[in-house]
Amino acid sequence: PLLYYLFTFVEIICRNPIISMKVTLVLTIVLCAVSGYIYLRRHGSPTSAALVTCFIVFSPAVHIYTYNNNFPTNTLAIPFIFMTLYGIDCFDSEKKFDTKCFLITSLGYAGMILSHLATAFMFTLLAVPYFLLSLYLYRSKKFVQNFIFSFGFGIAMSAFYLFPA
Repeated sequence: PLLYYLFTFVEIICRNPIISMKVTLVLTIVLCAVSGYIYLRRHGSPTSAALVTCFIVFSPAVHIYTYNNNFPTNTLAIPFIFMTLYGIDCFDSEKKFDTKCFLITSLGYAGMILSHLATAFMFTLLAVPYFLLSLYLYRSKKFVQNFIFSFGFGIAMSAFYLFPA
């Protein structure tokens, strides 16, 4: 449903459904590129982050996959994947409760669920090894609590919309 809200917002501005749909498709790709760069920049140089982001955005495999599997909604879920991973990686073990990490991870996961449920399901399966690797890095009970509570809060936020619908 998140894509429809984005389309409606763009349609209010453009007042033409065809142009609005094209703008929405371009916005999803731009959001994917920007969020991918921000996440990848955390792990490398600006040049390498830009090159990898270009590869993600312009990769034929990504476009064929997303074309076959609901192109706009699936592409809109990808920025939220990067946002969720960024939230997990920005965990500060020195704090008693890391509010910034908690909110970024929760909002990213809720946005992923609301934009494309199948992508969120696949991400949840892939988050298990990511959690284990992050657990090896942080080695704290606070990280486990923050990880579980942030995903739970993301589910609760998206369920607030999805259950009545």
